[in-house]
Amino acid sequence: MHRTDTASPVAIYQSDEYFLHPPREDTQRSTKQRANRWELLGDIQRHLLYQGTKQALRVRVCRKRKAQKYEPLRAELRTTSTGRNKANFQNMRTCGSVWLCPCCSQKIRTQRAAELDQTIRLHGERGGDAVLSLLSISHYRKHSLKSTQHAQKVAWTQMTKQRDYKQLKDRFGVVGYAKTLEVTNGLNGWHPHYHVVWFTERPLTDAEREQFDAALYQLWMHNVTKYTDRSVNHEANHVQKIRTIDGIANYMTKSIAFELTHGHTKDGKTPTQRTPFQIANDYTTSFDERDEARWNEYVDAIVGERMITYSRSLSELRTPESHATDQEIAEMDDSPTQPDEEIAEMDDSTAQPVGAGKLIASFDLPNTPWFNLWWYTANEHTKLLEALENDGETGLNLFIEEIRRRFEQ
Repeated sequence: MHRTDTASPVAIYQSDEYFLHPPREDTQRSTKQRANRWELLGDIQRHLLYQGTKQALRVRVCRKRKAQKYEPLRAELRTTSTGRNKANFQNMRTCGSVWLCPCCSQKIRTQRAAELDQTIRLHGERGGDAVLSLLSISHYRKHSLKSTQHAQKVAWTQMTKQRDYKQLKDRFGVVGYAKTLEVTNGLNGWHPHYHVVWFTERPLTDAEREQFDAALYQLWMHNVTKYTDRSVNHEANHVQKIRTIDGIANYMTKSIAFELTHGHTKDGKTPTQRTPFQIANDYTTSFDERDEARWNEYVDAIVGERMITYSRSLSELRTPESHATDQEIAEMDDSPTQPDEEIAEMDDSTAQPVGAGKLIASFDLPNTPWFNLWWYTANEHTKLLEALENDGETGLNLFIEEIRRRFEQ
């Protein structure tokens, strides 16, 4: 039985390899990004989740309540593949929202990026190749996000049903696709768009890539103008010039796992282009009512959207684990995977699927009124993890004692 009525954590497992590493610059950057995500989640929960949707309600309790009511919260210390110590919490309820929760989003996107990377590389090993394209439609400030998303989905659905689409696939040997959705906001309003990886049965020549670009643009433009009230231009809809399959895998891994995930901690693609997490972060800093309205519009429009979609023809390239839902990924053992800086700096061969690091020690956290009050009201959970990572059990005990003194006064 776990003792959870004590003021000190209880170690329930500790390996013989308990060791500590001094923080390095890249480790400090990763720690700061984790703290930013937790802080932003807390701010979103307090200030921005007014909608009564089920998705918003789940985000409001994410990482605030226990997954198993009668089990204790736990802090675990593990070593990563690079030999660094990484701490995490266990028995937390998670929302599984890749769109609204910066913490769940990071975990889900990291896993999805690894899955896509594996699919692309496996296809390449079998002699296939891939082409990467960007598809979008015209948008202005007067257009709502929901209307632009709807028009884009209509154009895609109509395009993929047509004979011309089948002829395009046959002509260039396209065997399937993986489509990811990205949403940003700028001077011209909401800008949802698709990154599409087209899997081909053989490598295309440069001339064939240009022909594929022209044919795909004509097909996309035809369906956008015929079935919606929007238009397209070639500059915003094109085959991206990445020539190797490894380059495409690397680009998509970074795009999914890093660029969007950490959008709230860095500048957007342009000074006027922001991700939804940047909008949320800006609002909790300035409390600009326009940003509040943008976020609420985003929450209303994004419900039910899938971040990544595979064509059925690629099923044999995907592992059973890649069919897990976002919620199932969020509920996976919350073990450290790739630190944020490794995702940012990975080369063409370093993408790895989510996997548990080696467990060093696990501690039951106190189940006392003062600790529960701190857990539900404070926005400094990652400081507890930092204390455990930097100073082990001693650091954890000292931090918890400081919490007790502060909340029992």
